[in-house]
Amino acid sequence: MQNESLRKSSMELEQANERLKELYDLAPVGCVTLGSDGSILECNRTACAFFEGKCCQTGSLWQF
Repeated sequence: MQNESLRKSSMELEQANERLKELYDLAPVGCVTLGSDGSILECNRTACAFFEGKCCQTGSLWQF
């Protein structure tokens, strides 16, 4: 019973994470994820277009 609950929670967390990644990537405004040193680690499609494509796609997100 405890294992079943853990598996269900894990699956729900994975689904929520996928939805969040999709929302981030498809947002109509530019979004970036910054490192502790202020460098851009990831950006969504809108930000990539703003930076004139100076980033490459890795998975569903874009990285510099």
